[in-house]
Amino acid sequence: MPGPSTISFSLAMLVLANLLPLGGVVFLGWSVFQVMALFWLENVIVGAFNLLRMATQMLKGQFGIIVLMAFFTVHYGMFCAVHGLFVMGIFGHDQPIGAGKMNASPFGAFTVMERMIEADPTYWWAAVGLVASHGVSFLLNFIIGGEWKRVDAGTLMFAPYKRVVILHLTILAGAGAIALLGAPIWGLVVLVIIKTLVDAWSHLAERKRLAGAHAPSGPVAP
Repeated sequence: MPGPSTISFSLAMLVLANLLPLGGVVFLGWSVFQVMALFWLENVIVGAFNLLRMATQMLKGQFGIIVLMAFFTVHYGMFCAVHGLFVMGIFGHDQPIGAGKMNASPFGAFTVMERMIEADPTYWWAAVGLVASHGVSFLLNFIIGGEWKRVDAGTLMFAPYKRVVILHLTILAGAGAIALLGAPIWGLVVLVIIKTLVDAWSHLAERKRLAGAHAPSGPVAP
């Protein structure tokens, strides 16, 4: 298992990354949609790093993981697309970029993110912070900490879903309540804090789970 100092550093990075949207809410007046869109983007980031995790299994001779990577890309991609459309459909009226209509397609969410960054460059740094947080955990815990040696293909295949479902059911419920109340700033602050706490719990639970994981002795069947 990665050492306590390594886990503490990656946890600190996670909290710091979550402080960036909190700062956006408190100091820049970010809307519910801006916060929700950023959390949606984190789903995509999680999926991208999970593909990198799955790719490490080829270092153990498990080349059949390529088939699972393709399946994961399609399945998780559809999951993210539906979630993105859901976020835009419910909270899109709150967007700070009124020029033109939103494109109601899986790629429309990326277009909206690009326009939001153009409208508010500080939004870019929040997105970079999320990439850095997950990147540090991938490098320190999964690679250097040796989690990739102990995990199996099946665990990696379904690893993101538990975190994403628990986290975003909480977020969607909270954001819906905030929208009904007229998006008070204190409500958004509480939402970001709750998201940070759930995120931290998921991070530590994953470290514990992967510490006890055992890799299969043979290659994954294609």
